[in-house]
Amino acid sequence: MKSIFNILQQKKSESPVLRGALTSITIEETDKILAELFGEEIKNYVSAAYIKNKVLTFRCQGSVAAQEIRLNETNILAKINAKFGLGTVIKIKYTA
Repeated sequence: MKSIFNILQQKKSESPVLRGALTSITIEETDKILAELFGEEIKNYVSAAYIKNKVLTFRCQGSVAAQEIRLNETNILAKINAKFGLGTVIKIKYTA
């Protein structure tokens, strides 16, 4: 039996609604990955905002949080792409 994620992954190119749902799931899981890496406290300072053209944008509440994301960018990208497939996200950027 296939999981809902696998079904969405296969059908994502067929429907804008499914692409949006997959993006939403990816953003939600990214917040969980951040909590794994930095602890639950990080949720007060950083959140995944959106994905556009395979670029994941984080909202950061200060330069220290943005710096932590930048220093761990490779690790974050590896975890996201391991979970959702290579090339799901290729770059990270930050907004204040």
